[in-house]
Amino acid sequence: MSAISDEIIELMIDIKKLMRHNRSETRRIREAKARIQYYKIKTEEIAIGMDSFRFRDIPVLAEKKASYSGNEYQLIQSLIILATDELQRLSSKEVP
Repeated sequence: MSAISDEIIELMIDIKKLMRHNRSETRRIREAKARIQYYKIKTEEIAIGMDSFRFRDIPVLAEKKASYSGNEYQLIQSLIILATDELQRLSSKEVP
């Protein structure tokens, strides 16, 4: 797995810990959201490479430019989705 995959998994563990403690951790939730956004941007940048095309628009061309296989890209995308879902679930427990 790539460093990005490892970092997202680490983020998911942090989110799970927050859920387990069921605390109102607004600052940490904001930080986790920012980290997810960073991974989305970073993954997109890697996938684009030197091309101006977006990965999702022209996957075959961008995949050739990516520094890892399409499977790795799909794994990272799946991890981002899972982390986002976990964070949304945690955020819904927040009391305004």
